[in-house]
Amino acid sequence: MPHTIRFEEQGGMSWRQTDIVFRGNYRVLDEHELEASVSGYLVEIVGVFDHKTNLMNFDTLDYETFFQVPKLVIEKSIDLKNWQKVLLSESLPIEYQWPQELTFELEAELNDSAFYRMQIEKN
Repeated sequence: MPHTIRFEEQGGMSWRQTDIVFRGNYRVLDEHELEASVSGYLVEIVGVFDHKTNLMNFDTLDYETFFQVPKLVIEKSIDLKNWQKVLLSESLPIEYQWPQELTFELEAELNDSAFYRMQIEKN
């Protein structure tokens, strides 16, 4: 099992080390650094993201970065006024790795005269 860290939007986190999962909270220090308070650890752990390698160093280990895919709505229009929802041939992936692209297939025939847009569905 790989070691993984999941950072949630509200400041919560989970950190899996083989078969043990640690829970905690984090706060962003600056653009490429965060500080985590992990249950069972007496001191905070600083994570530093290296944008050149796309790795985060956390507790002396390097982690690949994956991002959660937001809920997306894809729509099409012929006149840019009236929009219809387009179905996907498969469900969206749960996560993606930056800087890799996110790809998916539409259940629609692409038409030269149709426009497509993607919106993030808010909860």
